[in-house]
Amino acid sequence: MSNIKKILVVEDTQELRELLGMNLKEAGFEVEVASNGVESLEIMKKAPVDLVLMDIVMPDMNGYEVLAKLNEMRIMTPVIIYSNMPEIESRNEAIKLGAVDYFEKAEIPIEVVIEKIHFYLKRPPEKQKEEDNSI
Repeated sequence: MSNIKKILVVEDTQELRELLGMNLKEAGFEVEVASNGVESLEIMKKAPVDLVLMDIVMPDMNGYEVLAKLNEMRIMTPVIIYSNMPEIESRNEAIKLGAVDYFEKAEIPIEVVIEKIHFYLKRPPEKQKEEDNSI
């Protein structure tokens, strides 16, 4: 059984979705991608993921609606919001709906996001490096 953690990136901007996916793969994660909230829920219904990195503003179903649906479905997967919405109300709403953290895209480098992913997965970066070197 693999110890590699699966991250679902939910982002409607293709370039950012690809960049996030590439960075997360380089950090040692398995990555699934979705371009909107509806697609993300379909992916999570088929197979569990270990963590979701999700935008708020998306077509079809926004991040708040996805969080609400996950609550309704009793899916307890940690969700980190990675959005351009800097308003405190947006952050508070996401946390109220169950997001474990909230980052502004323009303010936080991807390395910090990856550190937080490790934190929420309880898998420190040092452990990841040890496992990568043993392969």
